[in-house]
Amino acid sequence: MFVDRQRIDLLNRLIDARVDLAAYVQLRKAKGYMSVSESNHLRDN
Repeated sequence: MFVDRQRIDLLNRLIDARVDLAAYVQLRKAKGYMSVSESNHLRDN
């Protein structure tokens, strides 16, 4: 069915996005980058 195929495609895209996001976060941590809010939090405390 068309709806099932769309659902599978959407779930696969979601999985790919999660993997990409996890890799991005891991890379940022490995390089030692901080977000602006993290930097502000450390500065204020």
